[in-house]
Amino acid sequence: MPIHTYFEKMKRKTAKIVGLVFIILGIAVIIFTYVYSSLAVYSIQKNIFLAENSAQSYLVSVKTNDIIFVHGNSTKPIDVYIISFEPQEVIRNATSFNIYYNSPISGNIYVQFRSLPFTNLTKISFEIVVYNSWISGIGYLSSGLLLLIGLLFMGYYILKGKNKRRGKKL
Repeated sequence: MPIHTYFEKMKRKTAKIVGLVFIILGIAVIIFTYVYSSLAVYSIQKNIFLAENSAQSYLVSVKTNDIIFVHGNSTKPIDVYIISFEPQEVIRNATSFNIYYNSPISGNIYVQFRSLPFTNLTKISFEIVVYNSWISGIGYLSSGLLLLIGLLFMGYYILKGKNKRRGKKL
């Protein structure tokens, strides 16, 4: 076997191995991103009582693009605010609530429950859960790039095999 044929064969095998390694790494990054971004970083579950026209806030530490999920119910209508840069009223005059909030900042955010005027002693049962979704953007992007590079190497491997059968050199 001539030496140049041996090196051409090695280049083809190397392209296949490198392509498979990139594809496997891309799939591993997808799995890691999915598992890591669905982890709950912070969770609090409480039952509180609010007097007429009062409020109670809970501090939540987040990173940019973390998802805050607040759900619960109350015996009388309440307002729910999320306070980051400025207060944002997300629920108004409700006894049951489910809130998904994508954090625009890294730092502290407050979830505030406010009872309404003329409501005597309001019981609120709620849960606040923060999901680690800040990594999903960069994780899925990098896995896509790894898969693309792997597919390019696999395309080169296949193209090399077709040209070899035709007797052409690439």
